[in-house]
Amino acid sequence: MFALLPGLLIRYSATLIGLQVLMFILMLVAESLGWSEDLFRAANVAVLIGSATTAGNYVALQLRGRPSWPMSLGLAFFMSLTSILLGVLMFVLIIAAGGVEMADINSLVDEIGIGAVGAALVFIAFGLLLAYPVTLVGLRIGASGTAKQIAKEEAAKVEAAPAA
Repeated sequence: MFALLPGLLIRYSATLIGLQVLMFILMLVAESLGWSEDLFRAANVAVLIGSATTAGNYVALQLRGRPSWPMSLGLAFFMSLTSILLGVLMFVLIIAAGGVEMADINSLVDEIGIGAVGAALVFIAFGLLLAYPVTLVGLRIGASGTAKQIAKEEAAKVEAAPAA
């Protein structure tokens, strides 16, 4: 499983970032047209599934078949953790660019009443709780589709091979 991680996480991260940028652009256009933001909250699920599907395709190609459930569970965990870390990095960049004031963040943490570390841990746990099942579904969808295609290609090769 660990041999798959570098290529898997690179493909997952690149697809996730690309889809998030596209979603941000679409959100700006939709807001200018007066549409609701609720649609884009749901679209974040599609972004996670799309990114995980791409990663599932990669895994199935590398394994020449569908990964086992324990492997899928582990890979989905690493991808979910990667999406959380990318989200935190994006948030830090927004803070650095002046999009959110530290005073606002401090007042929010004070309202929660669990401290900065506690708030960060709650954020990470909640993010993993939401991202993990969606990522697992996307990984299995991508891997299953690719594994079926690989099986069809191998069956076609067997049929085309002359009888010995």
